[in-house]
Formats: sequence, C-alpha cells, structure tokens
Amino acid sequence: MKLQQVIDFSSIPRLSSASLQGLFSFFESSEIFIVGGAARDVLLHKPVEEIDLSTPLSPSVVMERLPQSVLRTYKRALAHGTVHVKVKGERYEITSWRQDIKTDGRHAQVTFTDQMDQDAKRRDFTVNAIYMTPKGEVITPLSQSLEDLKERRLHFIGEPTKRMEEDSLRLLRYFRFLKDFPNDLQSFTLNDQIQEQLTRLSPERVVRELRKTLDRDLPDFVLQRMKEIQVLNILFPKFRPSQYPDQPQSFLWWLKELGPYINGELPLTVAEKATLQEM
Repeated sequence: MKLQQVIDFSSIPRLSSASLQGLFSFFESSEIFIVGGAARDVLLHKPVEEIDLSTPLSPSVVMERLPQSVLRTYKRALAHGTVHVKVKGERYEITSWRQDIKTDGRHAQVTFTDQMDQDAKRRDFTVNAIYMTPKGEVITPLSQSLEDLKERRLHFIGEPTKRMEEDSLRLLRYFRFLKDFPNDLQSFTLNDQIQEQLTRLSPERVVRELRKTLDRDLPDFVLQRMKEIQVLNILFPKFRPSQYPDQPQSFLWWLKELGPYINGELPLTVAEKATLQEM
C-alpha cells in the first residue's frame, strides 16, 4: 500500500459537496475511502459521476457510526457488505472491504476484511483499484495501477479468464472501459464456462451494461474487438456476425437490432420506447 499524491477536492464539486463532506465527518480519515471510478476519473481529469465509498469497518460498525436519519438499509445489500445512506439529499453506498470465498459466475460469497490489498485484489481492473482518503490522499495497493492509468492500459487484476469465470459481467465491463484505455490490449479467449455464464445474465443487466458501451462515441477498435470475441453472438445466439455495423451506431440502433433476441421487457425510458417505435 503506497501513498502516491494528494488531490485538492476544493475544485471538484462532487467531492467537496456538503453532503459528502458531511458523511466523511462521521468517520476517521483512515476509515472511509473513495474508490474505483471516482478516484480513476479524478486522476484522468474527467468529471466525477458516481461516487463509490469503501471501508475497513464491518457493516454493523458503519451503521453504529451513522445517525438513524441518514440510513437507508436494504437486507440484500447488507449481506454483501453495503450500507446505503442519504445525506443532505444525496445518496451514497458504503461497502466494507471484502474477500471472495466462493463465486458462481455472477454472485460471490464474501467475507469482510480490514486489509486494503485484499479488497483491491477482488476488483476487476488495475485502474479501478485506486483509493482516496477524505483528505485527497491517493493510495494504490497494487503497484501497477497508476502506471496502467498513465499509459491507458486496461488490464485485469490477475489472469483474465479466471476473473471472468468468477464474474462473467466483467467481460461487458471490459468493453465499457476499453474505449478510454486503448493501449497494450490483453489477449484472452472465452472458454465454454464463461460463454455459458454469459447466457445466464438477466436481459436487464445486459442492456444496462450495453447502454454504457454501445453508442456513436464507441471507437472502431472496440467494435472490432467485440466482433473478434463475438460477445454479442454469445449473448444473443441468433444475432449473426454479418449484422455488426461497419461503424459505431447509437444505443437505440443497437436495441432495434438486438430487441428481437432479448427475452423479457427492455429496461427503457418512455422517451426511448417512443423513439424505438418510430425507427
């Protein structure tokens, strides 16, 4: 675990907000951390969107630290170590550091840990294993995280195939992040186990991830990578390779093409459903 640099939150509205700073006030600086996407985006000088918080404290201790007025508890989330809170109108999730005991391709049985490096090793990519204290101190338990971020490399933590066997959704997340990390692409193949697990993902979950990936801003090389791995053909077996477009298209264009192969109701907004009907 290594302290790398200190970030001034005062110029970052989401991180200097009264709600987040108010939440931090219930903890010591060594007890709560900004982690993952928010930490990554700050270092890439990108706008901060979702803020994920993590802690070495157990969920029960987290709830003891917080007043009842801010707690929004959900039994299923608590079982996985996540406490939901609402402070000054803003919602946050605080997740205890975890280690996986057993995985089934999507869900994991976990145990809690107070060791940051153990929590970091269960994350998907090195660039997502970056932590920040409430004081803006950047900590990287994995030595390669900042180097991969600087060089725009998207590398799995550990062996790619094994990590996707643990959670097949990581493949879809790989494509979502790949457009920002185009260098030194890792080589991997999808074995029968991963392919079978992908077909068991819920349509809602698949569409939610594809919404974040498939749009007109998708670089050509990511689209080509998807074609090489044939990820859409695995998710939607009747979707033919010849149906891939020659260039990136809008998310709704993709839904129109994939819609006939998706079982169940699509998780769309009213406006999206209306636009889709007009296409």
